[in-house]
Amino acid sequence: MFMVPLVSLDKVKAFIQRHISKRIFHPNQRDSAARALSCSECNASPPNVAFEANCTHLFCYYCVKSNLLADAGYCCPQCGQQVKAIKRKRFDV
Repeated sequence: MFMVPLVSLDKVKAFIQRHISKRIFHPNQRDSAARALSCSECNASPPNVAFEANCTHLFCYYCVKSNLLADAGYCCPQCGQQVKAIKRKRFDV
């Protein structure tokens, strides 16, 4: 009972998503092409104010920044690599 407030539900949820989704969902190439230009967190296509993480996956600014503020050890939901740096991604039209 005393341990419940100490457990971070966001970290538990991220851990489960990271380890379970790799085993269950295997995207095919069509899905991969569509996901390449969408947010890794919320699947918005194209991402709102696109930012690229050090793992080269795209995020909306709000998605990646809010997750980094909430959890300093935030990991990319697609590849599981810890997001350490982000940079603005501009698309040439």
